[in-house]
Amino acid sequence: HDSIGGKLTGIKYGLERVLSEQTTSPDRIGTLLKSIILSVRSALDETQIIMKNLRPSILDDLGLIPAIRDFCREFKQFYPEIQIELEIYIKNREIPKSISILLYRFLQEAMNNVAKHSQAEKVKVVLKRDSNMVKLEINDNGRGFNIEDVLSEDLPSKRLGIQSMKERTELFGGKFNLETRINQGTKIIGYWKIEDL
Repeated sequence: HDSIGGKLTGIKYGLERVLSEQTTSPDRIGTLLKSIILSVRSALDETQIIMKNLRPSILDDLGLIPAIRDFCREFKQFYPEIQIELEIYIKNREIPKSISILLYRFLQEAMNNVAKHSQAEKVKVVLKRDSNMVKLEINDNGRGFNIEDVLSEDLPSKRLGIQSMKERTELFGGKFNLETRINQGTKIIGYWKIEDL
């Protein structure tokens, strides 16, 4: 993340200035050190946010379902104009830990797309068990898009999010499905096979 790199570079230069100004007044050095401490705190805060997003502790501590509820709650705080309807028809113990992070990442990427591109007012998130599959569906009422245009080689920046979701899902044994039409919203579904527990 570029912002952390910039902050660490600033801290490095700040410490070098302190060393070069050791002969100056203690007040000047104190001011420099206070500024560096603020930069360190800011970098630490941002690092903790990134770490939480990479693998939130709630996922390990309480499981996928509380992590999804927590994610949706935070999403509403950032995007209050988008209503979220969350429906869960599966228990934590039915979801293997090995795929919990995959489901969580799938939700993150899909909701990021909703926020950035869909102009949706509502999004429905459904997590359920369907026979021997766990299914995560994100369905928004946004502007939709033409699949052929987005997956076109001419628009690599637009297709990257969807393509990476599809590739990541299939890489770990899942199935990916996308349904969308212009002005008719978008539905993204991920399926992963689970064994009887």
